[in-house]
Amino acid sequence: MSGCVLASCPGPHAIVLVLRLGRHTQEEQQTVALVKNLFGKAAMKYMIILFTCRDELGDQSLSDFLKDADVNLRSLLQECGEPCCAISNSRHTEKTEKEAQVQELVELIDKMVQNNQGAFFSDPIYKDIDQTVRQQEEHLKKVYADELQNKIKLVEKEYAHKPPEEKEKQIKL
Repeated sequence: MSGCVLASCPGPHAIVLVLRLGRHTQEEQQTVALVKNLFGKAAMKYMIILFTCRDELGDQSLSDFLKDADVNLRSLLQECGEPCCAISNSRHTEKTEKEAQVQELVELIDKMVQNNQGAFFSDPIYKDIDQTVRQQEEHLKKVYADELQNKIKLVEKEYAHKPPEEKEKQIKL
């Protein structure tokens, strides 16, 4: 989870929860509970539910399917504000259909960003990580600058008795 937080710093614009269509397991419910416990209920405002196995809907629409869904899943959708879509991850799905499904997801994310006035999800965990990353970045800049200066001094010392062009050539490397 810490790798996820670090990779999405300073915070995600959307949290995409991927669920298989047709089932809402205890493990998936625990994952949602973990997200809420870790980031708070505010994270739900940034959550999009992405269902896989869209082809299993047949002729039924996603909204019709969700009307008859498990009470826990309907509750989750209400908590998120109901942003969801479904994709077919079957290898038999046409490329154009897959592209349209991806576009639908991107549009859903764009709409979420607009609804949240462009703000990304922020939590104290992100503020702490962001500060730590910046401190580490400053430290590394100093280390690399010192290392570069030491190498330049070594080159200057080694090439002190050689023509200046050779010394400059080595420093530029």
